[in-house]
Amino acid sequence: MSKVIPDEMREGIRLFNARDFFECHEVLEELWRSESGEPRAFYQGLIQLAVGFYHLVNGNYRGATSVLQRGMEMLRPYAPAYLGVEVASLLAAVEGCRVRLEALGEGRIAEFDAALIPRIRLPEAEPGGEIRHRGEL
Repeated sequence: MSKVIPDEMREGIRLFNARDFFECHEVLEELWRSESGEPRAFYQGLIQLAVGFYHLVNGNYRGATSVLQRGMEMLRPYAPAYLGVEVASLLAAVEGCRVRLEALGEGRIAEFDAALIPRIRLPEAEPGGEIRHRGEL
């Protein structure tokens, strides 16, 4: 089954990858509010990751650890991939960030290496804006 990746999702991911986590949250929240069904929780999980990393880069240890954990829990049902996003590898990278953050602890959050924050990759769209999942002909 092929699906079209909404432009808002592409923009939200572009903002996430640019480390503009606040704006990413804003764009994806609009998409989340307009959605129903299966994609809604997926978008919410991406929003949670953006908020978690926003807290991280702004020094909010408790906000970062709790919201990143919540985002990972929301995205787990979508692994290994959903709407072209390689969810399993994203979750592994986010878990690595969470573990590193917890190892540093609240007092050393400023030492977190922001280069560890993953980027979200999207496949190129097929003609017509559709993406195909692995294993599809």
